Amino acid sequence: MYRVIAAYRAIATHRVIADRPPSPTRFPAVRACRPAHRRRGIAVTELAILLPILVTIVFGTIEICTMIRTQERLCVVAYEGARVAMTPEATLTNVTFQKDLLVAENGLQSVTMEVQPSDLSSLQSGQWVRVTTSAPFIDNSIIGGWMFPSMTLTESISVQRP
Repeated sequence: MYRVIAAYRAIATHRVIADRPPSPTRFPAVRACRPAHRRRGIAVTELAILLPILVTIVFGTIEICTMIRTQERLCVVAYEGARVAMTPEATLTNVTFQKDLLVAENGLQSVTMEVQPSDLSSLQSGQWVRVTTSAPFIDNSIIGGWMFPSMTLTESISVQRP
């Protein structure tokens, strides 16, 4: 046991044991350490390089998740508008009211809706109604839409009047 401790000390102080130089592979647990101030400097440099990349990844993930959530909410608004539009007594006012109700409930901003054909009273049974909703992403983003400033999200639903 004493001989092992003496060998570790000899390697740490670079003394020769039995007339031979210390082998770096003989005792891999013992090695010269860098001074603490140099290690802190390396850590600060790594942080300075990696922190902007990590922040960009986190905010980009938030933006993309917000975009997916907004797209799904627009799909619900379009679907509900189409559901109201396919009823026999529906008017454009009914569809617009349903859209406004869902937009307020879901917290969406600047949503526009287009119904084709615009005159729902002239539709016969078996004809198609198409409702398209769209909203600019920058108005619905949580953190300002800085990654996708000019993107407009659009969702369209077609239903057949019974």
